[in-house]
Amino acid sequence: MIILKLLIGILLLIFGRKLFWLLVGGIGFFAGSFLASFLFQGSSEWVSIVFALVIGFIGAMLAQFVQKVGIGLAGFVIGGMLFSGVLSTVLVSVDIPQWVFFLVGGGLGVLLTVVLFEWSLIVFSSLTGAWMITQAMNMSFLASAIIFIVLILGGLTLQFRMNREKN
Repeated sequence: MIILKLLIGILLLIFGRKLFWLLVGGIGFFAGSFLASFLFQGSSEWVSIVFALVIGFIGAMLAQFVQKVGIGLAGFVIGGMLFSGVLSTVLVSVDIPQWVFFLVGGGLGVLLTVVLFEWSLIVFSSLTGAWMITQAMNMSFLASAIIFIVLILGGLTLQFRMNREKN
């Protein structure tokens, strides 16, 4: 699972905008691995990998056929996961259920994708790629946070340059 997360994370950082289906599929894989950790606790790691790959494949196929809906769903999932993940880390003692943060973040993610479609592809693929890479590595919180920020900035810079050269 670690190697898959690293590989997909790197591809998303570099080619997330160009390979739209990879972005949605990568987010599906990441969401699938997140869900599998709850649904299949105690099962073989292969069960989680297969479940994550199936969810990622469904997301990639959805992106091919229904692009706007696919990126909207991807925006909802990644916005929800990022928002709830960050707030649950920062606001440890708050008695608000995590699903509330997920829904708020998901709504913000959908809004971002509708208003700024091209930019949201770049931002979401950079965020997702950086998150997948840092989640796959076993580091301290500080090291993980620094690498996460550096990866996001690198992914954004690279993809914005590639997008500008295309136009």
